[in-house]
Amino acid sequence: MIIEVEKLCFGYGSHKVLNDISFNVGKGKLISIIGPNGVGKSTLFRCILGLIGEYSGIIRIEGNDIKKLSAKSRAHLMAYIPQIHYPSFNYSVMDMVLMGTAHQLSAYSKPGKKEMEQAWKALAQLNITGLAQRGFSRLSGGEQQLVLIARALAQQAGIILMDEPTSSLDFGNQLRVLQQIKNLTKEGYTVLISMHNPQHALTYSDYILALFDGSIIADGTPQEVINKDLLSRLYNVEVQIAKVGGDMLIVPSGERRS
Repeated sequence: MIIEVEKLCFGYGSHKVLNDISFNVGKGKLISIIGPNGVGKSTLFRCILGLIGEYSGIIRIEGNDIKKLSAKSRAHLMAYIPQIHYPSFNYSVMDMVLMGTAHQLSAYSKPGKKEMEQAWKALAQLNITGLAQRGFSRLSGGEQQLVLIARALAQQAGIILMDEPTSSLDFGNQLRVLQQIKNLTKEGYTVLISMHNPQHALTYSDYILALFDGSIIADGTPQEVINKDLLSRLYNVEVQIAKVGGDMLIVPSGERRS
């Protein structure tokens, strides 16, 4: 397995944030974590990335205990795409993507031919080479998200973690970005993504983890996990699951549970 999490627990003082979390992630899969705000999705990511070390349990990345890996070693294995990114300067798209190669460089050195080739390849994978000399801050939300994905690709890590990558995008850009993410799994990348929209998780995921109050309350394929009872429990709304052309569609009733 590429990612192994066993009996992970974490909390702040007496407040438990993650409780007995266990799951495995295989190569080339898109795994979605769904659940309402404040249930521990971002904290789980921080533990997997090695940014939080005061947890109990085991996290292995490609067989390596994450606590025993240096920051540089972790960067060779995993790339992270935040929900929102506001650079302090209007860097060019090429400069933004080259930042993904920083872990490959020694102190005070700058990107060379090898790193430039990696950056161009990453832009080409997402069909956005035409943006290379544009200012990142001047791009649309969808374009910015694709640039951040390109930066992760330039990092040449086989695992990509994404924290709600479509939360600030319009409908069209949401679908375009999600399709590009799905395409990456076909190239062998492993993607772990937190999602607000369960319909997106249902449509694009290979596997879903439903997180509630710091615990996994359901996991499996989208068809195994997504049902009206689970969604009502997670989001406190009444929904129906309809089948349209062989696909499952989540239809809200507009009522909140009492």
